[in-house]
Amino acid sequence: MSQTEMTEEKTAEDGCLCPSGQRGEDEDVPATERLSTRTCPFPPDDGNSHLYVMIDTNAFMIPVRFRVDIFGELRRLGFSRFVVPEAVIRELDGLSKKKSGTDKAAARTARRMAEKCCVIPGKGYADDIIEEQASLYGIAVLTNDAALKKRLSEKNVKVISLRQKTHLEPVMR
Repeated sequence: MSQTEMTEEKTAEDGCLCPSGQRGEDEDVPATERLSTRTCPFPPDDGNSHLYVMIDTNAFMIPVRFRVDIFGELRRLGFSRFVVPEAVIRELDGLSKKKSGTDKAAARTARRMAEKCCVIPGKGYADDIIEEQASLYGIAVLTNDAALKKRLSEKNVKVISLRQKTHLEPVMR
């Protein structure tokens, strides 16, 4: 079994489920329609924003590249609501079409993982949407993007990042 297949199998077991229980896996419906009809408890209700984490495009590549279970790690850190902007889904779609080999496989696996999370609508650049939504609702962000980490830190948004290629940790401000 290849590393990609093992990661996909592990992800399916974990099931980054939208808290509503909807998975959006109906293959007969185009992905864009699945995303627009999925319900998700977002924005967070008062008092539970600490449970939410928004996941950036590059963070979905961590399981394939470094064999780190991002959902298990996020749960270990106390998060239980996984959110992804629709713009991240579009970026992953683009990567899976442009890249080849391992990068293409990683993008496809990442796309399937992202689809199992709560997808929130939004047009524009993914980093802008992440910054806006995370600062507006006070939710954490999982990213390894240095420029985005800096932007989020300037807005006092909690940032989670890969450390030592083995685990996730909050970034100290």
